[in-house]
Amino acid sequence: MHREGRASVTRPFIQYTDAQRWARQTEIDLDGHDVRFDSECLQHLTLRNLIEHYLVEFVLQKRGADVGRYVLKAMQHRWLADLSLS
Repeated sequence: MHREGRASVTRPFIQYTDAQRWARQTEIDLDGHDVRFDSECLQHLTLRNLIEHYLVEFVLQKRGADVGRYVLKAMQHRWLADLSLS
């Protein structure tokens, strides 16, 4: 099993159903450990901050970047963008 940014995890199995069960449980464990947040940090972070970060880091790498930038900039001007993530 491989996740981006993590080392691969492997294990041999005799039965395919055991391998599937192990893979599902391993994915659940990995997903559960990835969810970390600091509630104090979320009070100071807004949707506007996330949109700005996304615009800088990801939009330029995607097809239709012009349209995506336009939509996200419009979202930044709505009242919802000023709400904290907490």
